This record gives sequence, structure tokens and C-alpha cells, in this order.
Amino acid sequence: MSWRGGSTHRLIRVLAFVVTVGSVLLAAVPALAGILDTSWTAPTTSADGSPLTDLASYRVYYGLSTPPSCPGTSYLQFASSTPSPAPGQTVTARLTGLSTGSLYYVAVTAVDTNGNESACITPLSAVARIDFSVSPTATVNFGSVAIGGLADQTFTVQNTGGGTVSGTASVPAPFSVVSGGSFNLVGVGATQAVTVRFSPTVAATASASVTFTANGASLTRVVTGLGVSSAPPGAATLVASVTFTANGASLTRVVTGLGVSSAPPGAATLVAPSGSIATATPTFSWNAVALATQYLLWVDDSSGGRLRTTYTAAQVGCATGIGTCSMVSSATLNPGTGQWWVVTSNASGSGPWSNGLTFTVAGTPPPTAATLVAPSGSIASRTPTFSWNAVASATQYMLWVDDSSGGRIRTTYTGAQAGCASGAGACSMVSSATLNPGAGQWWIVTSSASGSGPWSSGMTFTVAGTPPPPAATIVAPSGSLASATPTFTWNAVGSATAYMLWVDDSSGGRSRATYTAAQAGCGSGTGTCSLAPGLVLNPGAGQWWVVTSNTSGSGPWSNGLTFTVAGTPPPTAATLVAPSGSIASRTPTFSWNAVASATQYMLWVDDSSGGRIRTTYTGAQAGCASGAGACSMVSSATLNPGAGQWWIVTSSASGSGPWSSGMTFTVAGTPPPPAATIVAPSGSLASATPTFTWNAVGSATAYMLWVDDSSGGRSRATYTAAQAGCGSGTGTCSLAPGLVLNPGAGQWWVVTSNTSGSGPWSNGLTFTVAGTPPPPAATLVAPSGSIATRTPTFSWNAVASATQYLLWVDDSSGGRLRTTYTAAQVGCASGTGTCSIAPGVVLNPGAGQWWVVTSNASGSGPWSSGMTFTAP
Repeated sequence: MSWRGGSTHRLIRVLAFVVTVGSVLLAAVPALAGILDTSWTAPTTSADGSPLTDLASYRVYYGLSTPPSCPGTSYLQFASSTPSPAPGQTVTARLTGLSTGSLYYVAVTAVDTNGNESACITPLSAVARIDFSVSPTATVNFGSVAIGGLADQTFTVQNTGGGTVSGTASVPAPFSVVSGGSFNLVGVGATQAVTVRFSPTVAATASASVTFTANGASLTRVVTGLGVSSAPPGAATLVASVTFTANGASLTRVVTGLGVSSAPPGAATLVAPSGSIATATPTFSWNAVALATQYLLWVDDSSGGRLRTTYTAAQVGCATGIGTCSMVSSATLNPGTGQWWVVTSNASGSGPWSNGLTFTVAGTPPPTAATLVAPSGSIASRTPTFSWNAVASATQYMLWVDDSSGGRIRTTYTGAQAGCASGAGACSMVSSATLNPGAGQWWIVTSSASGSGPWSSGMTFTVAGTPPPPAATIVAPSGSLASATPTFTWNAVGSATAYMLWVDDSSGGRSRATYTAAQAGCGSGTGTCSLAPGLVLNPGAGQWWVVTSNTSGSGPWSNGLTFTVAGTPPPTAATLVAPSGSIASRTPTFSWNAVASATQYMLWVDDSSGGRIRTTYTGAQAGCASGAGACSMVSSATLNPGAGQWWIVTSSASGSGPWSSGMTFTVAGTPPPPAATIVAPSGSLASATPTFTWNAVGSATAYMLWVDDSSGGRSRATYTAAQAGCGSGTGTCSLAPGLVLNPGAGQWWVVTSNTSGSGPWSNGLTFTVAGTPPPPAATLVAPSGSIATRTPTFSWNAVASATQYLLWVDDSSGGRLRTTYTAAQVGCASGTGTCSIAPGVVLNPGAGQWWVVTSNASGSGPWSSGMTFTAP
């Protein structure tokens, strides 16, 4: 879409976009190695309607807890696999180095070879997940072990994110890792046992953390044990005599006993549920255990993991250690068979697992796992056909493919799309993405109306060719920094031709920039790479990473290095108070707890229409300049009815702090209508004056018809539902607005609205009008920058099919020149070389800008990019 005075976006405005997240979210300490898998449908046409032939890359913007600034200066860039995507091509990317368990919003733009960037798709959100897990999660108690003796316990590390998870396990003395200390897990579900040994040397209680580090993240598990000589510490051997006296005589007998300190509790005995159950949210009950202060409730329903929650004895109603403990399920169980357990614990550690009780929830369970067929081993094609055996009750299949770069495909297909709607025979899908050379793995996850089934076993494959480079090893900076503008160094990787430097300072994102190996001083692929990007880091703690790449794709992330910049860091996140839930006013008061070091607060409010308020207030304006108590602001806008959410971002002279958690609210009233589904026109058109039809939306009272033909904008007109023939809110809406569309490719959309506001955009439909399209945009040459004369000559490159050019000039006074010249008048009638004209207009001193619009008998082409100048 083009507009005078603004930049020209050649790429389509709307990209179909889906965010997918792996099947398991781990309740772990947040680490900067969370991952998020994204996918979107590649654009196929430019804004002028012509087939897209110069797609270069995509920019992925993301924000923690809130939509990112898009377009903006902070993004990840992913090269397009082709300059001319086929219809329906899915593009995938994995975001890594995120905060696990945190909500992220993601938006995408497309960029052509000239650097033109499309508009952003509407941001969607998902929660970042870590890519490995460690079980058990509770404290592991080795019990009492004699000095000089030993005891072993086993942990299991599992790949939960796909790709390769490589890492190590470590623990301080008197514990040690005796096997499995290094692991390399390929593919979701891959596991390795890690054996930890307790070898006490003194009679004392020992406690330590086993640290599992992989792919830049760490998980810890607490281990404890008691070193003993002949008795546990705090225990004593008691010896006494029992004296029997009778008739003046006495006999004595010696008695002895060992007094011991407190021990972990025993196992719990489960009561219910068991067998067939009538509710999907049952009450779990078990007999209290005298020494237990906490209980871990572990529930697996038919989908696998469902609940892993620890409750205090008071929370489950058995703080006295007698009677029955009970807890209502905090999750809705899937139909089918499941099992549950309870693990007791106290200050001395965890007791044994209870025996399990099985139960069956009424209803149809999710489908079973699929069996994969191909591809496997070495494959000749980078777009292979994936095939697997159908599962009778499955209605959908998620195809998950990791090539050598990690995430590649995460797409769900119906049984019909995969050719196995009958639930029998073979399912198959041709790869929707071009796989990178090297080793990969793939899986299928079945699903039905009852939920998702288990993951299939993984199948590995190898694509011929040179794979992406391995991970880099980063060197410095690390620890406390003497400078806020450090030099970043890492060891060169032989096959890497480029490196992405990712730096997060105390404010979060700081830099996501890609440099060639030559720019980093390691073009030879050996030695040390070094960059001084001139970043001024905010005071406080930060972390950085490097991602390698070459023509085959991106390699894995390096491990992260942490640093601390001297000075006062930005303020911490704010805690929101109100509004929350249903609210009676459309202009509510927003209140939050003050943050001591914050001097400003940005209030971000999204109502049911999307963006509503983005305003920054000082502490004084919000009534909390002291940094204590409550801050509050009355809404500066009238909120639309329906659901919304709001956030606060703190800041000070040191920079911006993190986003607060979001708080949701619902404004009473009828919300704006949902999106419309458009029907026709689509494809090749027989008429240049088509009728536009779409399905009616019940709550819509008006529809905006937006049509872009090959010249760009053609119509932006709003019609009532009655005018569109669908005043009843049912059936089909239809309009013949009499627009004469220019030859060539175009696209159209509909936006619904009612008295509560505008709904979302419909998906776009593309069309092609027969005939010769208008010419493409011109490329400007001069004047640019500071100019020596106030009557300059304007020049630009000729466009082959253009017969006329509109010269539009704005000087410091605003409008100055809007004149159309023939190609002959500007000296480029041949359609080659340079066009130029000296219109003789005297420009006002100061800054200005100019553009050219091409045209021919078929109509006007798009606006050129603008060129700025400063007149003397």
C-alpha cells in the first residue's frame, strides 16, 4: 500500500500467521533458553498486485508479555528460501534464548531485495518453553549413609523441544556425578539417565544442588543425605538397667536403645478416585501421614502428564497428620484411562511414592500414537513426502519436523488433507518447507475432539549437502564490566560465514544484529571473532549469545555469558491492581503499586478493538512520585465493550524496566463484530467491474470494502449491512460498487463494524484482471541532501512501460509542485536511461521531499520511495 509522503511497502500487507508451541511447558526457574516455534504463510504478490519475485527475508519481532514495536529496530531476520514463494508455502522459525514460562507476542514482516518492508501481521502470543526437563523434580533424599560408604540415585534428562540438546550435569562434594554427566539428546522424547552418588566423609547432613546445563539454560535439583558413623547426628545411644527387687534381693538387666532425629515421612495410602468416575474434575483423597508437611499430587490422564502440584498439609486439610487429605482437581482430565500418585515430604526430605490408583473418565479418549513410515535415513530430496500409518480415531495430525537447523515444520493437517480421512491406510504430506542439509528428525502427534494423543516415536533422516555450522564458543565479555560499550569476542567456526550477535542488557533486548565473518575479523574461519558494535549497555545484569550461519541455514545458539554493567539498573516490574474482571465503566481508573526507583510509567491498554492507550506518565502525574504506595491514572480513552488487557512498563534515567504481567478486564456491552469470510472475486476475472461477496456477520451493521488493484489503492468505502443486502445478519452480502479495476493482480478485504467499533480484517482474496498492468514504481536519483540551488533539476531512472510521470514536490512550505509530464517531455521516451526535468519552480529554504508516480494507458503505478533534500 502506498501513500504520498510515506514509505512504499511493496509486499502484501497481510501474512497468515500461526504460533505453535511444543507439547510440554515446564514449571522451572525462568532461564534465557526458552524456545518458541513460529510459522506463517509466505506472501506471493506485491502491493501493486504483481507476482512477488524479489522476496529476500522476513523480520520477526517479538515482545515479552506485550506486542512488540513493529516495524521497529529490534528484530530477528530470516532469509527467504526463494524470491518467489509458491502459494500456501509455510515458513517456520524458532525463537530461542527466551525466558521460559513467559508470554511472548510475535509479529512478522517481509522484506524485498531493495530493503522495502511490508506492514506487520497482527501479533499473536504463546508461552516460551524450555527444551529439556529433569525428573524427578522434588528433593532427592539419599537417606543415612555410613562415612566411607556410598549411595546412588538416578535422574532422567529428557529432550522436550526437538533438535539436539547437549549439556552436562554437575554437583559439589560430597556428591558426585558417576555416569551420564555429559548428554547429547537428539529429538523430542530422547532421554538419558544421570547417576549421582553420595559419599559422606563426616557425620553431618549434606545438601547440594545438581545443576543440569544445556543449550544455554540450567535446571537444578536439590539432593540431600545424612552422613553417619554408628548413629545419625543428633541421635544418642541410651543404656540403662532394669532393677527387680523382691524379699530384700535385687536382680538387674541391661536395656539399650537408639534415639534418632526426625526422618522423612512414610508413603501415603490413596483412597479415591479409582475405577470409572463421573466427573472430569474429581476430588483426590488419601490418608494423612503423621510426619508429612507436604504432599505432591501427580496425575496422568489419557494424554499423559496432567497435574504435578505440591500442597501443604494445611491446604489439603490434614495439618494434624491424621484423618483424610483431599484436593479438588485443578485441571480437567481427558476422557480415557489414567493413574495418580502422592509423594509425601517434610523438612528431612521426600518419602516414597504411594502405590498408584487407576481411573477411567467417561467419554472417547484421544487417539493413540501414529507409526511413522518415511522419510528415514539418507534422502535425495529436500522437500520429501512424509508418510505414516493412519490412526482410526484421529481426525488431525500435527507434523513436526526438525532439520539440521532445528525447528522447520510444525503444521497440523486434517485426516482428509493427509489422505487418510477413513482412519485406515497411509497418511502422507509433501514437505511444506525446504529442509536444510544435514541430520534431522520428525514426529507425528495425533488428535481428535477429545484432545491430543501421545507423540509418535521419532524417525531420523539425513539431507545431502553441507549442513549449517555448529555452535560458537563465546569468550568475552563476562562478569563485571569496566565499560558499558564492550567488545564481544568468540572463537571462529570454520564453516560459518555470518554470526548473529544477540545482547540482552538489564532492560531486556539491546541488539540482534548479524555480521559477516569478515566484519567480525574471522573470515578465515579460524582464530577469534571480535566486534565492537558501539552498544551502550544499561547498568545491571545482562547476557549475550552468538548464532552461527552459512548458506545452508542457521546453526544452534552458543551458550550464554552473563555480565554486569556498573551503575543503577532500570527499575523492576510493576504489580498491577485494577481494573480486573468485569468493569462497569468504560473510562476506568488504572492503578498499580509504585516501584521505588521508577520515575515514569508507560500505561499500555488494549481493549476489544486492539490498541487503545500507549501513554507515559511521570510518577508525579500518577500520584506516586515518592516511589511508594499506589499509582493511578483515569483512562484517557473510552474503552470499547468486550475483553481487553493492560500492562505497565517502568522506567528511570537508567532505562526501561520489564513489562508487568498483564491484567485482563471485560467492559460491559456488545463488542465489535468478528471478522468476515469473503467469497468472491478470486483468481482470473472476466470483468474489470466485479461484484464483491462475503458471508454476513450477525452483529455487523456496516462493512468497509477495501480493494487494491494493480495500481495500489482503488477503494476504501464503508457500506451499511442493508446496502450490502445482508441487513438481517445472515446469508451473503453483495456489492457491485462499479469500480473499474486496472489490469493486473490485486487483492481485497472486508472490515466489519458496529456501534461498538471495528472488528478485525478478513483474510484477503487475490484476483487478476486481464490486460497490460500499469507500470512499476520509479527509482529517484536527485536532488538529495543539501542542495546548492533553489531551482534544482529532478532526475530518476526511466520505467520501460511508463508513458507519463507525475512529479510531486513538497518543500518546507508543504505542497510546491504536482505536475504530470510525458516521457518525451522528461527525455526518456525510449523507456530507458534517465528522466529529468528542471521545472523552474523556486523552492522555499529548508527541508523538503519529492516523489514520482508512473502511469500509462492502463493507469497509475505505485508511488516511488521519497527522497529528501534541504534547500539553501
